[in-house]
Amino acid sequence: MGSVGLTLAARKTEAVLSTSRKQLETITLNDGECSITSQPYIRYLGVMFDSRLSYTRHVEQVTEKASRVAMSLARLMPDIGGPRQDRRKLLASVVVSVLTYGMAIWGEVLEMETYRRKVAVVHRISALRVACAFRTISNDAVCVIANMRPIEVIAVERKKLYAERGANPAEREELRRNVKQRSIELWQQK
Repeated sequence: MGSVGLTLAARKTEAVLSTSRKQLETITLNDGECSITSQPYIRYLGVMFDSRLSYTRHVEQVTEKASRVAMSLARLMPDIGGPRQDRRKLLASVVVSVLTYGMAIWGEVLEMETYRRKVAVVHRISALRVACAFRTISNDAVCVIANMRPIEVIAVERKKLYAERGANPAEREELRRNVKQRSIELWQQK
């Protein structure tokens, strides 16, 4: 790299060693004067990649961030009074955006109950605020009242849309409508 005038910024460079072994291994990469030791996880474009590619750290980080956003928005949306339902839904879409960022990559971890429950708790809080409902209401009922699809249905929808991302703009809109309709049907079958 040095022969063509390129240098490595050691303070900005991170590495992760992906392995399936139980014991966490590290590796040190040397490039002249720079030495980079692998980390247990790295953040790349807002997604946390860990050495097992299990996305556990990412789910924890996303739920923590979305929970902070949901609590901040909950202060703006008291159950009695406050904004109308359409404005509440707009504010709740911020929480959904935080939860679903990069979901096409890490969404398959929602097949595991522990991760799905962590993400669904935060989604439920925002749905409760949109519906102005008490916490004793069921998750399905609050999603229907708030007109918000459950997070696992949104995950399947986003994954399908990501898989078909190469379509031209005219086909993309039709595909989006079809995928949304299929996700609503999937939700109704559940």
